[in-house]
Amino acid sequence: MTLVGGNINQLRAHIRKEKRNFTWTIQMFLSMIVLCAMSENFPPSDLSIKELFAYAVSGFSVALSMIMSIMYYVKRSKRFVGGTIFELVGATLLLGLWIGAAVIIQDPKNDIASTIDLSTGVEFVDEANLYFFTWFALFSNVYLVASFFRDVTTINYRMLGWISVLLTSLILLGISRHLTEDICDADDGVICFRIKYASVASGVASFIAFVASVLTYQSKITSNTGVVLVSPNALVYPFGAVLLTSSDGPGRTLGTIYFTVWIGSIVSILLLICEFNDVFLDGEDMRESQQESEGKAQTGDSAQKILASLSDAETPVPKTGTNSNPEIVDPTFPSRVRSTVKQSYGNMFRT
Repeated sequence: MTLVGGNINQLRAHIRKEKRNFTWTIQMFLSMIVLCAMSENFPPSDLSIKELFAYAVSGFSVALSMIMSIMYYVKRSKRFVGGTIFELVGATLLLGLWIGAAVIIQDPKNDIASTIDLSTGVEFVDEANLYFFTWFALFSNVYLVASFFRDVTTINYRMLGWISVLLTSLILLGISRHLTEDICDADDGVICFRIKYASVASGVASFIAFVASVLTYQSKITSNTGVVLVSPNALVYPFGAVLLTSSDGPGRTLGTIYFTVWIGSIVSILLLICEFNDVFLDGEDMRESQQESEGKAQTGDSAQKILASLSDAETPVPKTGTNSNPEIVDPTFPSRVRSTVKQSYGNMFRT
């Protein structure tokens, strides 16, 4: 019991204190759209087990999100939200349910949000609201849970990019493996080869993205290593986009393959550009800045030496000649020289 209590206290210490009523409200509206789409297309009187589960998750999400949002405005219930264990457990439970619901709703073999063309074995979106807003609700829930541990506005964009490639690749791997049998049974030709390419390429991309995500999280990845890791993904994804979304590809219609392959291509290319900039542009700018700083430092040292020598010079004393008029030496000469040198080097430092 002491160990459990200590773990709970550690978890409570890492939870960020923040008002999340806005995020809960967004989650409620997204879930409500999914619930309305389910009720319109699948009457409650005639539901399969999978459809009933999707129905129940969207309804539970609406209710829980509404309750959490209202609790922020009720004085007695405010202490239970705003970064508490209770709120975190609710968000995590909801995330687990949405993951299961998304798998069921997006599976084309269940004929809920998308379906399969029996003549070709290709997936196409049948119910757009169900398809898109299920993904939106899932991603909103992921953002909600992440906000308990990290300020999302200060997230490392390299880390975000690699995680996006990882998730996209895993989804593409799952759907391509899921559709391979039906597509190859319908046409054991070009389209069968292309769906198999999607499986292999997404598997390789998933492995690379996982390694890169771990290294980035541990701050052990350099720009040169990033270029090496992202280059294969930046090749296989755009090539896969051409193969899979062309007229003979399994992703030629709007569906999971279409969106995942294009998202993976865009993010991989952006990561490659960022890594190239870090290696060639930012590195060169840094070297030039360092050389300029060293030059100014050397010039500053020389100026300080000159000023120090002038400061040490004594003011000349009038000398008495053989005649009655003494030989006068201008006593302001050293101060005027120092002023001129300071002004000259000061202008140089400002530039």
